[in-house]
Amino acid sequence: MLVGGAIQAVHAVRSAGWRARVVSALSAALYLGGGLLLLLNPLAGLVALTLVALAVMIADGAVRVVLGLRLSPDRGWAWLTLSGLLSIGLGVWLFLMFPAVSLTLLGLLLGVSFIFEGAAYIAFALALRRSA
Repeated sequence: MLVGGAIQAVHAVRSAGWRARVVSALSAALYLGGGLLLLLNPLAGLVALTLVALAVMIADGAVRVVLGLRLSPDRGWAWLTLSGLLSIGLGVWLFLMFPAVSLTLLGLLLGVSFIFEGAAYIAFALALRRSA
């Protein structure tokens, strides 16, 4: 997290004129702060971040269920609702296994998040290059 935050901070400083520069700097600050907290107290940070990740997973699942039900006349609404129910179920199941999952779950979730974030930035850059 510290390395990612440092790289994002350098990017925010060097990208003068970019509209999302402030957001990128805030994101860098969050990564740096989170990385520093994890470095100073790794076990407490890991447990806290795991709880936050599980809460987000359950809340996101609930939002997808509500959205899917609101879109019920449209095609594909059941898939959205089912994915939300699965997210809620998985989040509750993992929460019931807490704190045993704290040591592995967060690393897995963070790794998947970094992969998707990197892929999104690559796709964004390619789209910008095509439009220029």
